[in-house]
This record gives sequence, C-alpha cells and structure tokens, in this order.
Amino acid sequence: MKNSGKCPKCGGSRISTVPGKTGAYGSGPNIYVGMWAWSTAQVNRYVCLECGFVEHWVASPEDLGHIAERFESVAAEPPAPAPMAPPDDAPWAEANIDPNDPDADLKGP
Repeated sequence: MKNSGKCPKCGGSRISTVPGKTGAYGSGPNIYVGMWAWSTAQVNRYVCLECGFVEHWVASPEDLGHIAERFESVAAEPPAPAPMAPPDDAPWAEANIDPNDPDADLKGP
C-alpha cells in the first residue's frame, strides 16, 4: 500500500498513513532497539479505509540495521525434496504405480 497506493486485500485506493512516534510511555507498534523508550525504530502504518487492512513499515532505512543487530533473523525454510522417480526395473514401474503414494502397493504383482 505504501508503494502502490492500493490495498493488496481488496484493491481499494483510500489509504491513510498513521505515522509512528515515541512518547514518554511509548506509542504505536515501534520496535525497541535499545534500552530506553527513545531508542526505537519508528514504524508507520498504512490503513485501507475500505476494508481495514493494515500494513506496517519501518520508517528509516538506517533503523533496519539496528533491528538486524538486536534481533535474530528468521532462516528460510528449505524447499521440499522432489518426489523420487522409480527405477526403470522396479516391479511397479510397468504398472504405473506412484512410489510416493502412501497407499500404493509397492510389492508388485
């Protein structure tokens, strides 16, 4: 929504920006990157006024570095292994049975 001006959920174009700010007791969904209330990464919100969807964006690119220093990164999930193809001489290859099917009878005829 920040970049496109359109809501990714409903396609609406009535978008409001709610800037992040830090007060004496904290305010908004800011990310604390230090020990003090003013040590925060400001987070701006973009709200679709048609469906209510909300997007959060860190306001300052330099704050991304502070977040990376303070918080652990999430590792990408490894891709699922590709299904195995049966060897050409497997007894079920001629019968066209899928060896990855848990219900298949792989003992052959």
